[in-house]
Amino acid sequence: YLTSDLRAATGLTRTHLDFYLREGLIVPTARTESGYLLFDDHELATLRRVIAWRQDGLGLREIRARLGRGES
Repeated sequence: YLTSDLRAATGLTRTHLDFYLREGLIVPTARTESGYLLFDDHELATLRRVIAWRQDGLGLREIRARLGRGES
């Protein structure tokens, strides 16, 4: 998936998706020759979990711990 596909699948704005990328909550699985970030089904599922946890009021530190992705 491209970032635009993730936004379409989740309803996130570009700003929110970029924030989750900067924070290391989702991680690109590849990059095209043109430099576009690519994501797989696992990262889409992770993003959906992050969104649900944020809606439940979890903070970034707790979400990182649940994902096992450490501090960025």
